Amino acid sequence: MMMMAWVLESALRSLAMAVIVWSGIKMLRVRNVAVQKTAWVLVLLAAVAMPGLVGWRLPQSRAAVVVPVQRFVPRAASVHDPGPPSSAALSTTTITVSTSSTVTPVNRWDHIPWKELIVPAYLAICAVLLLRLLFGLGMALRILHRAEEASPLLEPRASVCISGDIQTPVTIGSTIVLPEAHEDWNLHKLRVVLAHERSHVRQGDFYLQLIAGLHVVFFWFSPLSWWLKKEISDLGEAISDRAALEEAQSRSNYAEVLIEFAAIRRRPLAGVAMARSSNIRRRIDRLLVEQKFRGAFTTCKWHLAAAATLVPVALVAAIALVHVEAAEAMQTPVAALRQVVPVAQTIATLPTLAVHAAIPAAAVDPVTPVEAQAKAATDSTQIQIADDDENSYAIVSGDSGNVMGSWHSGNSFDRVKSKMHGNYIWFERDGKSYVIDDPALVAQARGYFKPIEELGRQQGELGEEQGRLGEEQGRLGEMQAKAAATPPDFSKEMADLQAALKDLQQHKLQAEVKEDDLSEMQGKLAELQSKIAEMQGKFGDAQAKIGEKQAEFGDQQAKLGEQQAKLGERQAVLGAQQATFSKVAEQKMKSLIDSAMQQGKARPVE
Repeated sequence: MMMMAWVLESALRSLAMAVIVWSGIKMLRVRNVAVQKTAWVLVLLAAVAMPGLVGWRLPQSRAAVVVPVQRFVPRAASVHDPGPPSSAALSTTTITVSTSSTVTPVNRWDHIPWKELIVPAYLAICAVLLLRLLFGLGMALRILHRAEEASPLLEPRASVCISGDIQTPVTIGSTIVLPEAHEDWNLHKLRVVLAHERSHVRQGDFYLQLIAGLHVVFFWFSPLSWWLKKEISDLGEAISDRAALEEAQSRSNYAEVLIEFAAIRRRPLAGVAMARSSNIRRRIDRLLVEQKFRGAFTTCKWHLAAAATLVPVALVAAIALVHVEAAEAMQTPVAALRQVVPVAQTIATLPTLAVHAAIPAAAVDPVTPVEAQAKAATDSTQIQIADDDENSYAIVSGDSGNVMGSWHSGNSFDRVKSKMHGNYIWFERDGKSYVIDDPALVAQARGYFKPIEELGRQQGELGEEQGRLGEEQGRLGEMQAKAAATPPDFSKEMADLQAALKDLQQHKLQAEVKEDDLSEMQGKLAELQSKIAEMQGKFGDAQAKIGEKQAEFGDQQAKLGEQQAKLGERQAVLGAQQATFSKVAEQKMKSLIDSAMQQGKARPVE
């Protein structure tokens, strides 16, 4: 599944990059086929390299990590939990033991491991497409191998071969292959064909189609891969058509040649044919419609530079999404941190140790990681997850319920736990259960996991610190919202002043005004305009103050973000240390069990 996540992420980022490039081409109104082909070839190369740019985050080694879980007693039992039940959802692993032999009928389709079939199905389709591509390539190379080299006098500027296995001209690698029927062509038709195929050789269309075909093999589920292959092929044909027109008598005459070749049936191979019936209509329209012809072949250096710049920008934008997601992930509130296991790696594949129970279990209040470690000597339960079916083990400390180990609910450990008392180590080898009750060995085993518990405590403290920073960022957000509140509303005053000014000007135009009245009216106009300017000044001052506050809050948010980043780095360091210590502890635990078996300190359990 990790491989599929890697492939899907690469495909989605390639699609995002292509959408950006397509939008840029449409916005810039780029119609020149050479410029478009340059852009889409760069997109193809970037899409092929995308898996390496994204990086395959391989799964962490299955080292043992301490995961606090909750203990509970089934309601059918006679022992009751003294604490009040809680309806809160437990964020830690719950172990449910079935207390009834009732079998619930299930659908037979539920037993099919659909997730496990995804990768084989994907690889099977890839294999079919790869075989199809290799078959076409093999046919093309076979034709080239059987073809006879033509005289240099026929075309001194390119390598030309003659083959009786084809009916239309084709480019294979850097070689032009002509059919034997070319001897019946007139000189004009031969020159047009050779000019067209020489252009394919210069563009490297054979190799571009091979790369596009490989991209389709591994990203067959993405519409971008199929579209890129077809678009690059069509644009290459258009450029070759333009080169052929230099030898043609007229556009209509060359169009007749294309229609003639398109009507001939051919076998599929990994070569570049001169004409295909699937795109012939589009090519004819481009040749005969004057507006389309000019738009497709008018050279613009500015457009070429823009297209060459657009693709790297789109690639950077698509790749940069990784950093945005990582930055958001570091700003997790403390409430969420207290509900998850304080380990560096995400245990996405942690199995739920549960069996469907006929009698529901009593709910228990969740315990935070720090609290669980503090109460380990009293009522907490700790499971050491190693996910090793053949070598399950558990370290039990007295009747306190403190258990560390790796086992599956319903196996022999659950039966041993009800019989054994005191401190002991239970483990399973080759399907048989054993117990070690030597106090020194039990203490030694528990000591292996002390460093991991200490790292868990430190991660809990970092979680609280991140929570504090999160609360501080929330407080700043509220302050920013208040600062961005609607400024003082001067709209009514401004409207009144504007209306008065309009009435005064209208009266001035319509009335017969004396010189004294005119001076008075001009004074009123000046006064109104002064008030309007004063109102506008107040509004500008209010906006400036809001901007200053927003800038100040932004600086504070940036500082908090830096602190969050530092805490995230410390979390990563602690996580790496915890993974290392967990792996070492698991190895030591296995060595201890092997030694106890050899020394006879492990006794079998009936």
